[in-house]
Amino acid sequence: AAGSGTGTGTGTGTKKLNQMSINVGGNTLYLYKLGENDQPPTDRNPMELAFQNKYGKLVQHHWFGDGYLLIGFETGYLVVMSTHNSEVQEELHSAHMFTHGALEKMS
Repeated sequence: AAGSGTGTGTGTGTKKLNQMSINVGGNTLYLYKLGENDQPPTDRNPMELAFQNKYGKLVQHHWFGDGYLLIGFETGYLVVMSTHNSEVQEELHSAHMFTHGALEKMS
């Protein structure tokens, strides 16, 4: 099932993030930075994130904080990722939190 979300973050000393995310068939997460008014379109390249096979299908994702994603998988894993350029393809944290299929029942 495809789903989408947007991420915005503001705070002291941070600039506003304006991004869109799409769950592509439970296999990958597609990120697109909508950019700032002064940012040229060439700096807004989309990115497709793929995950380890052990996680199974991507079921849910939620934006939080200043550009972070909480991603839930059918096998019960939760993964935290950053969309900041220096960290975007690194898992900040992952844990097996639920039994198989529990997240699907919550969506």
